Amino acid sequence: MELTKVCTGCKEEKTLDNFYNHKTAKHKKNPKCKKCKNKICYEYAKTDKHRQYIRKYDKVNREKKNGYNSKWLRKSSEELRDLYVRRQIQKMLHIPTELIPQELVELKRIQLKTYRLCQQLQN
Repeated sequence: MELTKVCTGCKEEKTLDNFYNHKTAKHKKNPKCKKCKNKICYEYAKTDKHRQYIRKYDKVNREKKNGYNSKWLRKSSEELRDLYVRRQIQKMLHIPTELIPQELVELKRIQLKTYRLCQQLQN
């Protein structure tokens, strides 16, 4: 005999495999069935509140992307850290950062500094 549960959304009695897992709920299952839960999530995804949450999340986590804080890596135009410069080269060449020679890192650092100085002059 399979255990059943009544969905709080559609009020139908369904087996427990029709409910998502939930740590703190009775029977460790969500109170709403998968269909009702998906419908609620779909409706929420259309709202402005969800869009604002996504924008805020992206803004906060943009710097944490790829396991490092990009602001820390490029504090100023004078101080371009090796790891930041190597990642810039890696984006272009698609090779591991360990295989990038130090001479290339120095040349890229000069290029980045030059580019940033030109940007400052334009503003």
